Amino acid sequence: MSKSEAWSPKAAELYFKQSIIGQLSTVIAEALAGSSRAAEVARRAQIGRQVSPAAVRTPAAAPATPAAPRMSLLDRLDAWHFRQAQREREAYLARSKDVFDLERRMRALESGTMGRYY
Repeated sequence: MSKSEAWSPKAAELYFKQSIIGQLSTVIAEALAGSSRAAEVARRAQIGRQVSPAAVRTPAAAPATPAAPRMSLLDRLDAWHFRQAQREREAYLARSKDVFDLERRMRALESGTMGRYY
């Protein structure tokens, strides 16, 4: 094995996967991904539940707080676009195969090399 092969990213990745730190990192990442999936399922179940009539407030019992000013059409469009871009970035990062691929993708997003046409 030449010196350049010993210090290649592939060699570092193999060393990381075989080390105890790499294995612990993988287990923690999988556990965290599982908990986020469980939280998403719980959130969707919460949204799907029917609200009982006793839990609904009557207009007389509602607190007298001033209503927040409505957002303009451009503000709502900007917020929607930001949420869409955020979802796309998260989906792109979620498709990474391992920690090294995730880091490469994060660097590409931070440096702005994604989507350049020149």
